[in-house]
Amino acid sequence: MTANDTKIEIKQPVTLEEISAKIGISRTTIYKVLNHKGEVSDKTRRIILEALKSYNYTPNNNARNLARNRLYPITLIDFISKDAAYFAPTIKSGIDQVNEEFGAHGLTVLHQTAPADHHEAQIDFINEALNLGIKHFVIAAADEKLLEKEIRKLQQQNCEIILLSKKLKSFPELTYIGIDEYQCGRLAAEVLSKALGRSGVIQTLCADESTSNSYTLAMRYSGFLEKIKEYPQIKIAKPIYKLKDEKSIESAVKKCCKNQEKIGFFDLTFKLETIAGTLDKIKQKEAIETFLVGSDLSSEIAGLIKKGTIDAVIFQDLKAQTILACKLLFEKMCYAKDYVHKDYFAKLEIVMQENLNYFN
Repeated sequence: MTANDTKIEIKQPVTLEEISAKIGISRTTIYKVLNHKGEVSDKTRRIILEALKSYNYTPNNNARNLARNRLYPITLIDFISKDAAYFAPTIKSGIDQVNEEFGAHGLTVLHQTAPADHHEAQIDFINEALNLGIKHFVIAAADEKLLEKEIRKLQQQNCEIILLSKKLKSFPELTYIGIDEYQCGRLAAEVLSKALGRSGVIQTLCADESTSNSYTLAMRYSGFLEKIKEYPQIKIAKPIYKLKDEKSIESAVKKCCKNQEKIGFFDLTFKLETIAGTLDKIKQKEAIETFLVGSDLSSEIAGLIKKGTIDAVIFQDLKAQTILACKLLFEKMCYAKDYVHKDYFAKLEIVMQENLNYFN
């Protein structure tokens, strides 16, 4: 070896047998501490945990699970959303990543998606999972009232339940992973008011209310109204409700733009593309300044942000939320790692033309 050669030392992982010999405590006792089983004195437990940390011990859970032929099944139940076409496919992409990452460790995620016109199928999915002996559920509920009885049944059978994306008012005790809808509305109000220069008109466009979007609409709009009070120079137009399709949205947008020099739109129709397309046509014919803020991000919406037709969207990483939900349940089943039963609010990101490339 020359003076310029660098010797690379490969550090072999320490084994439980080696740690046992070093601290003079049996491997069986160390195993009890690792797996939260049996009685071990506080002093011995402390010595073991300090040694495991000191020697940077990492248990080979993969090998352990394969040796035991253990499987850890989770059922994830969602639905096809009429408001957001990306919803179920994005959740699936999260499940695919979870299965790829943890499948070798024994995790199996059974994905069940209810059709847009048959949300009752979510009840059947729950019962099918129970019949298979599955006790861990991630549920994006399409209809709270429809599933209330079934969720109560799961609770009575001591099942673990995490709510994904859709918070249920009847079950505040359940762990929820998703966004703070109220805060989303406040953020939209701040973005729009600053875009308007603290003056002008803001028009809110709302989807036809359904069982799956009523909570979202109410919370976002209430957050929006609360925040916009801080900008008294801005006029708030009466919201337009029950916009069911492209035709009704186009008609509403055209009507709102009449006799306006500057107007901002807060989208709660979840059809940003339609609003953006209509505004683009209007601006080609009329001298009007418009601002459009909505939520979520698809390839089509990204193209409209790049073009400048959509000014900003409030983005939530639904894929990351799905991964977190599955991971929390898997770690509880496999490693006895409990999670805090609380609201895990996802970070809200404002996506605009200048930072769009970070989200593609």
